Amino acid sequence: MVRNLASREEFEAGDEILFSIRAVPQANFDGGEIIRLPAGGAASFLSHGGHDWDSAFATAATFESNSEDVDALEATPSPSEIPSLTGWLKGVLPALLVALALVTMRRAPAAGG
Repeated sequence: MVRNLASREEFEAGDEILFSIRAVPQANFDGGEIIRLPAGGAASFLSHGGHDWDSAFATAATFESNSEDVDALEATPSPSEIPSLTGWLKGVLPALLVALALVTMRRAPAAGG
């Protein structure tokens, strides 16, 4: 999985790659590791969910699986990127109120007539 902050083709500051590898017993990798590679930085195990996704983390036991392998990574927006209902209402509610007022004024009979 790739994070491309500036949406350019270059692998530059702020960009990073997350990946997992198959089990390599000779290298002490059990397949449950997730590795983070930031642009211009050193690779490290992902630290997420209160633990490092390294060989010591018991992936199979934690997720009640038959395998330590991490077969897929999924990207979801961070909470700061998801608009809150309050934020949405602040942006849309005034426009809805203006539209409702215009419709009501258009339907109301003229005064004195």
